[in-house]
Amino acid sequence: MQPMASRRCASPARPRPPGRPWPTCWPRTTIATRDDQYLHALCRSSVFGFIDDLEFRLDPGSSSIAVRAAARQGYWDLGVNRRRVEAIRQAWQARLGG
Repeated sequence: MQPMASRRCASPARPRPPGRPWPTCWPRTTIATRDDQYLHALCRSSVFGFIDDLEFRLDPGSSSIAVRAAARQGYWDLGVNRRRVEAIRQAWQARLGG
């Protein structure tokens, strides 16, 4: 599967149009797959250019979002994925007023 081309877009904290629950970009990130309930993004590290996977799955029944963030190479990412997910969580929480 080939990722879609990167494009400039609004901050993740900005409200999304109805029917589009996912932010559309972050720095050095390309959206590979996106629909109303799933997003798979490829995030490139700033120093060495390693690619990390970032996935979100919306569960409308429980009003929750499952998150997976993982390095494709190596055993440890120095906490990069954890910080990335936490920044996104905080942006969504601010957007939702929680």
